[in-house]
Amino acid sequence: MLRSTATAPGLLAVLLLSLACNATSGPQPQRATFPPGERVARIGTVTLELAEAYYDLRGVSLKVSITNRGEAPLELERDGILLAYNQLEFPVLPSEARRVPERTLLAPGATVQLELGFGTDQLMVQAGTLRLLSIHAGNDTWLDPLLLTIPPPAAFVESAAQPEEEI
Repeated sequence: MLRSTATAPGLLAVLLLSLACNATSGPQPQRATFPPGERVARIGTVTLELAEAYYDLRGVSLKVSITNRGEAPLELERDGILLAYNQLEFPVLPSEARRVPERTLLAPGATVQLELGFGTDQLMVQAGTLRLLSIHAGNDTWLDPLLLTIPPPAAFVESAAQPEEEI
């Protein structure tokens, strides 16, 4: 029969020390949901609404809906969807989980849901702007860009405001 020479308090101390050493410091990924109508942008007959944002340490994923309230079909090009943040623009990242078609067709009165991922390679500690730049209304008619402010998560803003500890 095997017996341990360690005492229960000693094992507890080792376990707590191990957990403390493995604990991560700094902000963790954050998820935010927005009530209907809270984060909306409109231009002409098109409405863009933010439903959810998932903020990772190196990017952001957005769940948005786009509605065509007009009488003519619209076409949105994936390459015209950008996230402007910190004086840079980021394209939609390709992903198996979030397939965004090269072109999204919006019939009159239709709404489409899109999941968009952007790699910023940095914490989002200030607001960014989702830009829909390529909305085609047919007959060589392009709509003005549709811009929607994307707020940063409070945990990232607070983390950025705290001074770093000296080692």
